[in-house]
Amino acid sequence: MAKNIEIIAPGVDVSGNDKFVYSHGIRRGNLLFISGMVPRDRDNNLVGADDIAVQCVQVYENIKSVVEAAGGSMADITETTVIVTDNKYKATHTEVRKRYFSPPYPCSTAIVAGLSPGYLVEVNATAVLGD
Repeated sequence: MAKNIEIIAPGVDVSGNDKFVYSHGIRRGNLLFISGMVPRDRDNNLVGADDIAVQCVQVYENIKSVVEAAGGSMADITETTVIVTDNKYKATHTEVRKRYFSPPYPCSTAIVAGLSPGYLVEVNATAVLGD
């Protein structure tokens, strides 16, 4: 029986993992589940205060770091859930997303909701590796 394998990404801050009780990613067989990534760099600095485009780039760089740490690539991502704090950020998010994915694009759900102070966007993802 397969078991969960924790993925620690070298490019993503780990300071909150114990505090918030989560892993950057969990690989189970060829499935990779990536936690919601926020716009913080490796040193836990908020990136792009009040700039949705800069925050989206950091979020996708964090996701890329996790999927690559698991042995995959952005092309392996099959689904994302995007949370933005304002509907007006969706278009900018989509433009940044296009830099990281090619057709056929991953399935996606977008939600407008509140996030922790300073965050304008958070994205989680699922990938299928090695198929």
